[in-house]
Amino acid sequence: MINPLSDSALLHIFKKSSRNPKLIGTNEGITVEYKQSFGWASMSDYFKAMAAFANREGGYIIFGIKDKPHEFLGLFENALDRFENIDNQVWSTNLREHFSPEIKWEKRCFNFDGNNFGIIYTYPAKEKPVICKKDNGELRKAAIYYRYNSQNSEIDYPELHAIIEYEKQKVNEQWMKTIRQIGDLGVDRMALLDLNSGKMSGENTSLYIDETLLDEISFVQEGSFVETGGNPALKVVGHVQTVV
Repeated sequence: MINPLSDSALLHIFKKSSRNPKLIGTNEGITVEYKQSFGWASMSDYFKAMAAFANREGGYIIFGIKDKPHEFLGLFENALDRFENIDNQVWSTNLREHFSPEIKWEKRCFNFDGNNFGIIYTYPAKEKPVICKKDNGELRKAAIYYRYNSQNSEIDYPELHAIIEYEKQKVNEQWMKTIRQIGDLGVDRMALLDLNSGKMSGENTSLYIDETLLDEISFVQEGSFVETGGNPALKVVGHVQTVV
């Protein structure tokens, strides 16, 4: 997967218009929104756009492009300093206070044709819909924002229905994958681990993991293992005796 904030990815957006080299050649749309400057007073507007992107395909907020027409301006002095000094941890904490599930994002400054631009990229949410948790400026509690062409609006029924059906399909696919694994291995060779209690229950026996050890273990998904390095992991070899 290409890094969405790499130079090569950004140069697909940052190109001069064939009609006027002072204008950007990429229009606002499902994945791109332009802002003339950056200021803390518009934070709720930025959050709304990020939630809308997260509920669709992800997308860019680009600071330093004039509203109409979309002219290359860049960020200068105070606006550039404010953007460069964004505290990622504070920004993420504010997002978590306003939305759930969590919104994943990244930022960078990008120099194009001698001007500096601020860019925030929001990834599509792994679990949808992302829902607003509190009122604040542009934000309304319980609202679900969605990116429609070049607008961030509260979601309509057809798009919400599609999201719900897609999430149900993902759950069904996970269940089918688990059932196929059980079928391949056999019920007598399977065990279930309760991550809350630390109990692993199988057909013939049960294994309990001490809470202190449970906190230190990282359970890794299939395909995420490495030969060296990484977080502590648990490897069980041979037979484990039950202990009271």
